[in-house]
Amino acid sequence: MMARIALYCSLCLLLAGCSNRQIYESVQADQRRKCQLLPETQIEECLQRHSQTYREYLREKRAIEAQSQ
Repeated sequence: MMARIALYCSLCLLLAGCSNRQIYESVQADQRRKCQLLPETQIEECLQRHSQTYREYLREKRAIEAQSQ
């Protein structure tokens, strides 16, 4: 029981240590890996959809937030 609690606490600390950028880039990389499983005719389009850098993402997010205010 104590081992489970310690494991859970360790996992929470590890996840809290990840920056938003690391999470974004990890998700993007996973999506690009999934693109490789698609039929060849769809791979390029999928890769383009998931090629936005974190900086580009933030710029787009801020622009949308500014428009909604």
